[in-house]
Amino acid sequence: MLEFVDRSFDGVATWDDLRPLMCGIAHAAQVHADDLETRLDSGRRYLGVTLHGMRA
Repeated sequence: MLEFVDRSFDGVATWDDLRPLMCGIAHAAQVHADDLETRLDSGRRYLGVTLHGMRA
């Protein structure tokens, strides 16, 4: 994960870097909610928190 953060700061992160992150977020959103709207909201929130945390 730290290699991904380093590459993202350099502007060279790839889809292969993002795929595990997106899959983890999708899984977490699906596990923690029953209806589609709540899953979408959770996924957006998880993604926002993750990306914001990586910039900090």
